[in-house]
Amino acid sequence: MSALRKYWGYLANSVVFIQISTDVSSALKIFETINERGVGLNPMDLLKNLLFTQIRHDQFSHLKDEWKRITKPLEKAEENPLRFLRYFLMANFPIKNQRGDAVVREDEIYDWFSDKGNAALCEYGTKPFEFVRKITRSVDHYLAFGNGQDNNGDPSLAMHSLKLLTGGAFSLHYVLLLAVASFPKLLFDHFVRQLESFLFYYIFTKATTRDLERNFSAWADKLREITALADTAIQRTAFNTLCRWPGGCSSALARSRARNSSERCGTSASPSSRARKYNPVPTVNMGSFFRRRKSSKTDSANWR
Repeated sequence: MSALRKYWGYLANSVVFIQISTDVSSALKIFETINERGVGLNPMDLLKNLLFTQIRHDQFSHLKDEWKRITKPLEKAEENPLRFLRYFLMANFPIKNQRGDAVVREDEIYDWFSDKGNAALCEYGTKPFEFVRKITRSVDHYLAFGNGQDNNGDPSLAMHSLKLLTGGAFSLHYVLLLAVASFPKLLFDHFVRQLESFLFYYIFTKATTRDLERNFSAWADKLREITALADTAIQRTAFNTLCRWPGGCSSALARSRARNSSERCGTSASPSSRARKYNPVPTVNMGSFFRRRKSSKTDSANWR
């Protein structure tokens, strides 16, 4: 009973109730403003609030149900929703910021969505439900990839191998996987094998992660251009070209390995000589795997 009196005393003397009468649209704006000045909401909550401002009141229940298809699977899988949302953005949209690194941080997600240019790019103002469904499809792919499944949701040896290689600590590759989720199955499987090869070299040569996130975001932009191509053969050729692009995988890994060698040996030798002397593992060129790395006769026939 004393605990109840103490609680009532605190409620009566320390808590202030404020009643605000307004329309729904203004209420959502007030809700956002109050939480900015008090206990902040995470970007996932703020995005949901932002989407509610774009629809009619009679569509609220529909949007609420659609939103649950995003949050519930992530919660069930115990996945960090902000990490997913960050990867979703870098996989699906060009990221521009003052740093010029094409990377969006978790605390920058809502500001990115609030930008007028980005809002027009996402089209969540004109097509809010289509945008939510786009996120939902990415959630399905994201969770499937994490379970060793391909972009059709089927068990995949290549994806399982990638999962074993990266473990639970490394997840940046989801940016690229989400970017190519609409690839034809053969091209997707081939991409996964090349990604596995790249990450094998990355992990075992202990290349720095400083530039990897920025590179993955830039590569995702290029990969989206490939997914937009109508013909599979053209997509394959474009992907092969991307692998040998000067800003592509082999160049990025070589630069990272050269820096690591410099830090270890503390010499002023050229990056290429340091990499050769202190890290003799050859630089991966993903394009070369189209010509040299064949896992089966079928693979050779499809990709030669």
